[in-house]
Amino acid sequence: MSNEEKEKIITTKLQHQDLYKVYTVTNINHTPHPYMIGTKHIVHASNNHGGILRKETMDEIPCAHTGCNLDYDSHTSDLVCALQLRRNGNQEEANKILNFLVSDLDKKFIDGFIFIETEEGYRVQK
Repeated sequence: MSNEEKEKIITTKLQHQDLYKVYTVTNINHTPHPYMIGTKHIVHASNNHGGILRKETMDEIPCAHTGCNLDYDSHTSDLVCALQLRRNGNQEEANKILNFLVSDLDKKFIDGFIFIETEEGYRVQK
């Protein structure tokens, strides 16, 4: 499932509240760096998979980053949902919504949440 599909699912789960909105679902904390696709991947995909870049190609051809010969699965990251506040709120309601999301989503669906500040400077007060 793509990050965009996960973003839509989380947005749907948040549609009945007005405190948070989804900013994005993205990968962070890349170790050692994002996996890079190069010309060898394109040639391999053309010769073996009808030009379609599949995971099989990435499993067979190492990362194209200069000096990196790690396979695809050796490149890791955390998948997070970035949320923004839509208004000022209190800690009790904020925690209730986040606890709902955490309990409702499969633990493998997303690694965590981060918060993006808004121009309005909305805050959650104790």
